[in-house]
Amino acid sequence: MITVLDDSDSVDRAFEVGTTDYITKPIQWSVLRYRVRRLIQQYLQARRIDSLMEELQQANLEVKRLTQVVARYERGDL
Repeated sequence: MITVLDDSDSVDRAFEVGTTDYITKPIQWSVLRYRVRRLIQQYLQARRIDSLMEELQQANLEVKRLTQVVARYERGDL
């Protein structure tokens, strides 16, 4: 949110209704630039975490499958 309102009540209300960032006017461009960079980094990190979670789920499925094969082998089913 970008606004001229900088009092505590306005800030509190903005965050209560879902604002994730609050920038007051006049805009300090260097601050805005760093905040945008941080948001991009967070987005990229979240995508990487999602990718790693998918890899982990696939690895867990493979471990489960191999465990079942080993159990069948040990029982003499193979």
